[in-house]
Amino acid sequence: MIDTQDKCHSSVEELLAEKNQRYTTHRKSIVRVLFELSKPASLSEILAVASQRSINLPISTAYRNLAILEDCGVVRRLIASEDLGLYELAEALTGNHHHHLICEQCGDVNDLSSNSNLERALSRAAEMVMDQIDFQVTGHRIDLTGICSNCNKVDSA
Repeated sequence: MIDTQDKCHSSVEELLAEKNQRYTTHRKSIVRVLFELSKPASLSEILAVASQRSINLPISTAYRNLAILEDCGVVRRLIASEDLGLYELAEALTGNHHHHLICEQCGDVNDLSSNSNLERALSRAAEMVMDQIDFQVTGHRIDLTGICSNCNKVDSA
């Protein structure tokens, strides 16, 4: 797990270099914001935090750089709803293997920490897939969608 921003920036620079990309000021700003937030964040949240930190990050530049960071394995994009994407630092950088619970109504995302029972069940499921079709499983990401307790309370009121 990367426990300091310096180590994180070093690792990001290496990942980008592998794809012949530079670690520009804007990309550093995005990574810094995601590191500080330590949770999935929308583009608007990233821009708001950048603005609070007096970082000039135009929306078009943020979109373009998030796409490059995703392509290079620095960030992971979650689909919270049809029109809302959320970004977080990739598991390879954080060392924090987890899954997500995503509310279909409000778009709230909560991390679901991995546990040994869940991981064993997922491994068994992956083995079944590999036995049935010619597919080599190298990892997994699970996003469970549903309705959060806050939205459930509103619906039942």
